Amino acid sequence: MTENLHITAEFENDKLLVDKKSRRANLAFGQLALICLAGSIIFKSCNMFCIFIGISFISLNQRCDYITKTIAVIFLFVINYFLYLQLNSFEFFPQAYALLEINPSLVYWFENGHMHAIRLMIAYPGYIFQNLFGLELNVAFSYYCTIIFTLLFIKLMNIKDYFSKKKGMLDIVGICLFFVFVMILFFIMNGRICFAFLGFSVLIYEMVVLYNEANPQNWLLRYLKVMIGIILSTVSSGTMAVSCGFVGIMFIMRIIKQKKIEKGAIRLISVCVVGSPVLFFAIKYVIKMINKNLIFFGGGFDGAINMLQHGIGRIFGTPSDTMVLWILSMGCVVLAVNICVLLYLYRKFQQKFPLLIATNISFYGSFFGFSTGSLILVPLSVITAILCDRFYSKCFKAVMIRKIEIANDSEV
Repeated sequence: MTENLHITAEFENDKLLVDKKSRRANLAFGQLALICLAGSIIFKSCNMFCIFIGISFISLNQRCDYITKTIAVIFLFVINYFLYLQLNSFEFFPQAYALLEINPSLVYWFENGHMHAIRLMIAYPGYIFQNLFGLELNVAFSYYCTIIFTLLFIKLMNIKDYFSKKKGMLDIVGICLFFVFVMILFFIMNGRICFAFLGFSVLIYEMVVLYNEANPQNWLLRYLKVMIGIILSTVSSGTMAVSCGFVGIMFIMRIIKQKKIEKGAIRLISVCVVGSPVLFFAIKYVIKMINKNLIFFGGGFDGAINMLQHGIGRIFGTPSDTMVLWILSMGCVVLAVNICVLLYLYRKFQQKFPLLIATNISFYGSFFGFSTGSLILVPLSVITAILCDRFYSKCFKAVMIRKIEIANDSEV
């Protein structure tokens, strides 16, 4: 009992210390951001301007402690330095570049309802940076991507911290894991899918909150963030489908879990009515993208089957009519077993269920595209960090108890 009180007191003292250091860190980040802004104006540096934007986003995030923010700033500086040394670069979206060559006006393409207007909008800051700082388009876009990777690091920490409330040095395992994970992504990922990763991580966090909390705060802002997450995922039709499917399933599961639909339904209908023009455009866009992919792979039912050749579904080879029937039959069996497993996991890990759904739907997406399936790394990295964090906390507690025992023995 005495040992537990000592540990609790130590944790409370650590918390007060962390809060004080967080305020000092935010002040330091603000000053650093202003220095970078001044440097970007004086030296006309895109590098420093992107660091300024990145630090501003980091400072505004209220869910991360000062250690996480400090590591995020270090991460931002490191990847910008790698770009400065030309150790890595990212290519501007090909579809967006084709539109830029015809007409650089974003409004023009939205007015004409072009299906790649959204992708141009996502990549457009790279074009703005090119004009502001006189850089080559891919170089400017690469610096823009450093902000995206930094936000991904922060958002992954937000998801983990929702389930694990550890702060300060107790959170170091998760911080290190995500630092290495996102750094690896920085070197192996193209400049398109990193936006889908960020979008999917935004959706996971928002759906985790909406799923677990009966009356979430700032619900209108959360719906807006869900919309932003879906928009970011549209860089690929596969990642868009996975993201939309995940959001749809989680809204259904929220109704089942909360056992009430009145408030949620009124809020959802209100958002749909107010944003009906955007919703109409989004539905039209999704239908267009699905139809485009089906036509590309042969159209109709054959196109849907041939899409398997784009991902790990290629292990089935070019399917004959008999093979198609076999695939459909096995698919139904696997789906039935999968639903039973999910129902079991729902009862056992109810709070973390959104992570399991995100992992599950990303796995099915891998059959239709490797980049689509790579989204599974987002929930898996969070699950891994939670498990590592739990193990580290147990070890830390054991060490603390042992220290108290040694101290008591020495007093005796």
